[in-house]
Amino acid sequence: MAATPDPDKMVFTNRNEDGKGYGVLSITHNDPSDFQATIHYTPLSLGSPFDDFDVNEAVEVVVVPYEDTHYAFVAGHNYRALGLGLPGWNGKGNIGIIKDALSDNPQLVAGTRSLPEAQVNGVALSGDGKALYAAYPGLESTFVFDVEQMLATASNPSHWEDLRSQPIEELNPNIFLAGRLKTTENPITGERRYEVDPDDPLAPITTDGEDYSLTVASTVDVVSLNAAPGDSLFSSLVQLDNLLKPNSDAEQGALFDSPLHFIGFSRGTVVNSEIVQRLGTYFPNAGGKIGSSVRDLQMTTLDPHDFNQPSLRLLDLDFSDFREPKVQVWENVTFADNYYQTVPELEGMTFTPGGRDIPRLPTTETIDPAGLKFPRQGWANWNPDPNAPLLGEPDVSIQLGTRQGEEGYEDGRVGFTRETDPLFGFGGTHTRVPNWYAGTADLFPTHFPFDSESDEGALFRRRGDGYYDHLYDEAFPHVSPWYSPDHLGSEFAHGEESAPWEGIGTGWFYSVLGGGAALDLRPSSDVERVPVAFDNTYDAPMRGDFAVPTLFNGNFDAVFQPKDGFRNLISDAVPGWSFHNGGNRVSTSQLVDLKAEAVRDDLLAEHLQKVGNNPSSDGYQMDYALKLGDGNKITHNRFVVPDWGVLRFDLYAPEPNGGEVKVTVKGDSSSKTETIFLEPASNAKSYNAADKYRIGYGNQGFETFHVEIPQELRGKVATLEFDVEGSTQVLLDDVFFKSQHLLLGNPTLNHRIAGQDKNNFLIERPQYSASYNESDKGANWVSWHTNKAWLGDLKREETSDRWRIDPFLRNAGINSVKSSDYTDPARSFDRGHVMARELRNRTPKDQLATYFTSNLLPHEGRIY
Repeated sequence: MAATPDPDKMVFTNRNEDGKGYGVLSITHNDPSDFQATIHYTPLSLGSPFDDFDVNEAVEVVVVPYEDTHYAFVAGHNYRALGLGLPGWNGKGNIGIIKDALSDNPQLVAGTRSLPEAQVNGVALSGDGKALYAAYPGLESTFVFDVEQMLATASNPSHWEDLRSQPIEELNPNIFLAGRLKTTENPITGERRYEVDPDDPLAPITTDGEDYSLTVASTVDVVSLNAAPGDSLFSSLVQLDNLLKPNSDAEQGALFDSPLHFIGFSRGTVVNSEIVQRLGTYFPNAGGKIGSSVRDLQMTTLDPHDFNQPSLRLLDLDFSDFREPKVQVWENVTFADNYYQTVPELEGMTFTPGGRDIPRLPTTETIDPAGLKFPRQGWANWNPDPNAPLLGEPDVSIQLGTRQGEEGYEDGRVGFTRETDPLFGFGGTHTRVPNWYAGTADLFPTHFPFDSESDEGALFRRRGDGYYDHLYDEAFPHVSPWYSPDHLGSEFAHGEESAPWEGIGTGWFYSVLGGGAALDLRPSSDVERVPVAFDNTYDAPMRGDFAVPTLFNGNFDAVFQPKDGFRNLISDAVPGWSFHNGGNRVSTSQLVDLKAEAVRDDLLAEHLQKVGNNPSSDGYQMDYALKLGDGNKITHNRFVVPDWGVLRFDLYAPEPNGGEVKVTVKGDSSSKTETIFLEPASNAKSYNAADKYRIGYGNQGFETFHVEIPQELRGKVATLEFDVEGSTQVLLDDVFFKSQHLLLGNPTLNHRIAGQDKNNFLIERPQYSASYNESDKGANWVSWHTNKAWLGDLKREETSDRWRIDPFLRNAGINSVKSSDYTDPARSFDRGHVMARELRNRTPKDQLATYFTSNLLPHEGRIY
């Protein structure tokens, strides 16, 4: 059965009787107390009854408007006779085309070629209605048809007689977007065979025997932050979208050009929230074509469980709080709906997780970490009202039920009014929320999930369903079916006797596929959404470089209880570094608490004091690093390489006595490797390019190194590897993209591509960042980070004070200022630093870096 553009008509297929293979149901009296409708059928036969060119066993249908009528595409499965031994039967499946599909007299007018054992079992239209997708599982293929070409042929009167006996592709071979087959003929029998030609650009999409679908999963690691799977799933979506781009210059591909709907349950709601925040950061137009007024990105949350629930702590088994980033309704969401229950006593005797009414948190969140300071309406004002409404109200938020004595109890639904498990709660009411939602997506099932040995999944559609144990509550006064329409066009109160009870008009109805989006019946909140720049990371020490980190958990601090024995018994995985990487996973045993390490290492303790995180003070902020030694190789999960910015990371090698760290950013078709040599820099008085990748300050504290990223990796999905060889042990920390000196932003955002924008050329090095202007022969700006770790006691004369042309400029073919520009005695200016030498005088290579021409501007000679 399928919805149609006419709200009073539905169409359906009847696989058991080809003579009534297609039907139209037309509502003639839409009154629930006196409902009336008519049905008109059409047989699925074409031409002569003595040939096999028909459409048999129709199993699915879609309807499209065309010119002044409607057409339907039906999938002919033709496989129910399998095993009957019928002579000559080979299960030929195809697609049928029905004209006047919503009229009282619909007619099958055309069909595609009937292919042996195709088992066609599904048809679907693309979001723009221009492509028809058809599943041919028997051929391990998906065929894609051009809707305009098919209907132009089927509606042409000059073709009607031929279409009764010939497949439509014989009259118009241009109907294929993907589905053209190679034809071979037996020279003796004349029998034709049709095969997939893998070299044909219009060949069907093959699935190699696998069933593929795009699913935003809610699978979680019980001991890690759900931002990690959210980050990885986001990368997978980007990878798929890149494959569907029409060209390499396109901002987004067919996936992000289409409506998107994210459905999450329990802690899986956090996964989806993190995906949606990343989409809003990198692809703010996802959910529709750029420049189009039609965009739909829906986020559905089912019993979101992202908060502290003390009842889930039992002795050493602590599942009470995972310090999740809280679910938000982000600014790129076009429609948000939330369905939840609050039956369990959060501090009582129950193992049933509770849900919440987004954006409000339960009272068990008593502390005030940074991630719980949710933005409120008027947040951008100079003096925001601390009591203003919280941002991010869903457009629909339905409390399915709560326990007796709580506000809203009498408005609940049976099955959501008490703990229904034996003794005390084991999750029954929590897992019932997705069951409720599933009943709105498919109106047929009486149970979800179906279990022949249990009625636990029974849905309460009819009053008679109340006899199931978990749906019976003698103390609850309102025994009404679960479902009543609640959209903008509905006039029913929940539980009203005359209301439709099947599950229409609520839940899944609000989605694009459910039909409610197109009918403009969605409620809408008048409260602003949450800006994607809001950092919802639970606690400040767990945060990365930005609200959406350029590399998730690059600082190894987004971990919870990494040294807890029970936690590691279940899993010792480190979020962000433990999947998609073969055997190169990272274990919590490799994490080093820098506060504990500083007790044994005076140099490290001094470094931490210099950067403002004194391990001896009460204000010390938790900080972990990763210990690596000879033979250790680690890989970060898949991630999206940012559009600009170097890869940066910090190394501490207290005894650099040889060896190396190989760093590789690996994409699908290109990669970049750089090697850091674990040996002291030369500390020569003059510039030595080799020192760039040797240890300078890194034997006293953490030293930053950069890896330049080639343009072909930008915007692509990649992994990141660190491979250590040699006897030197190192600590690795703060692995991110974009220079530390640009954490407040890039003042004149640009991509550094050789030969482009020579008057706004980005330079990033460990000591500072700059934008160079070839016309002015100087910097537009220079930015640098300041702390005491950069300061030393080197004098000017201890290194060369000769200015050098910046190699970044030379390699990009950009003309730099020269020494001769300052030799005219008539001019009273001299060479001077933008960032002072005295701010980078801890090692020779840091001080020498201040003498590149990208850090040079004319100074008045008398103040030299």
